[in-house]
Amino acid sequence: MTNKYEPQDNAYKEKHELEVIASEIVDLLREKDLIIWQAEEVLSIAKNKIQWSKLR
Repeated sequence: MTNKYEPQDNAYKEKHELEVIASEIVDLLREKDLIIWQAEEVLSIAKNKIQWSKLR
């Protein structure tokens, strides 16, 4: 049975799917930023340890 609102319903579903995908992308970008920040912290600690070991 065809519904006169079907194209509108499909557009709503597609919009919702795109919003979900966009939200997932934002979450992944935040995770990426957190991972980069953590890697920078580890690198900074490693550099400090190397500098201290050279001073001994």
